[in-house]
Amino acid sequence: MGGQPVPYIFRTVDGVLRSLDAGCLGFLLNRWKPEVEVLEDNGFVTAVSPVGELAKRYELIRDRLVAAITPS
Repeated sequence: MGGQPVPYIFRTVDGVLRSLDAGCLGFLLNRWKPEVEVLEDNGFVTAVSPVGELAKRYELIRDRLVAAITPS
């Protein structure tokens, strides 16, 4: 996956940019097998990286997702 954390921002179906908030992260973390690894600095989340099945699904669409949030 290139070894880089995933930007914790996404675009909704209607085109609005949203960030992963505590609820989103909790949903991905509070599972039998967590789907993200949280990178912290002094108790603050600085990035998240997908793990397990989410990492496999993410890799298939990574370039498209990053392009969607990268200014042209």
